[in-house]
Amino acid sequence: MAACNTPRTGCPAVSAWARTRSIAARSPTSAAAIGDAVNLGWKLAAVLTGWAPAALLDSYEAERRPIAAQTIEEAARNMATLAPELADPRLAGTDAEFAAVRPAVARAVQETKAGEFHSLDLVLGYTYRGTPLVTGRAGERLAHHWLALGDSLYDHLGRDFTLVGDLDRPETEEFAKAADTEGIPLHLLHHPPTTLALVRPDQHLAWTATHDEPVNPARSCAAPSAIPDNR
Repeated sequence: MAACNTPRTGCPAVSAWARTRSIAARSPTSAAAIGDAVNLGWKLAAVLTGWAPAALLDSYEAERRPIAAQTIEEAARNMATLAPELADPRLAGTDAEFAAVRPAVARAVQETKAGEFHSLDLVLGYTYRGTPLVTGRAGERLAHHWLALGDSLYDHLGRDFTLVGDLDRPETEEFAKAADTEGIPLHLLHHPPTTLALVRPDQHLAWTATHDEPVNPARSCAAPSAIPDNR
């Protein structure tokens, strides 16, 4: 992919990330809907291209339902107190009245609306840990890195699964063989500063070498294709 002209708007993956971040600042529920589409989208693609059974789609609810519940809970909390309720008629009074009441109103708004103003973790910080497609304690989103000006690590990920990190590690060959055996597309990305990890098409980690879990490439790569299809 060609280098981008600006680190903020020129890269497709980063531009999408920036747009999601912008939406998150205004509406976590809209950002959750985008996350739903991304999660279901890569699974539909896997099924339609033949490297995963239709039963893979059942994992959508296990992964996204808890995120939806958390988002709805936070939205309800945010809507419980609306901005006009935190206002004070003296804000529209004289300059002296405004100056006197402003600090108290500002504190009330900041305390009451903290979750609404600082919702980025709700949008980009959730994990799929404990779900069937994740091994061990992985499940979080791959940490972003700038490789150079306008060159994002995300832009080098493959369309399907990506093994990223120090590819000189012995696990690389094991993962490559397991993916080949299961017929799962696997892109290899050598980036030693990143801890070796298997990244899903939605940029969440299916496996990572940072945790004290047995290395089982066959299980990690086979997870999407090994789901029993009883339909």
